[in-house]
Amino acid sequence: MNSHSTDDRTKNSADEAAVRALPQGMIEAWNRGSAEDFAAPFMERADFVAFEGTHLEGRPRIAQFHREVFDNAVKDAAPG
Repeated sequence: MNSHSTDDRTKNSADEAAVRALPQGMIEAWNRGSAEDFAAPFMERADFVAFEGTHLEGRPRIAQFHREVFDNAVKDAAPG
């Protein structure tokens, strides 16, 4: 007999879908140049290492850093 109920499988499927949606949402936020939406999935006290090695502490700092990236480094870059 299977020890997993239908409710457990449904919950697990919903959890898996939510986890899989995170990177896609971050990609979409990056393509829109939205630093706040890019940082939104992170915990308030998150640690993040940026693509070039900068260590960022906290969601507000992650958003600030990416706002600067979007306003300067990738300002005129067209999404994929």
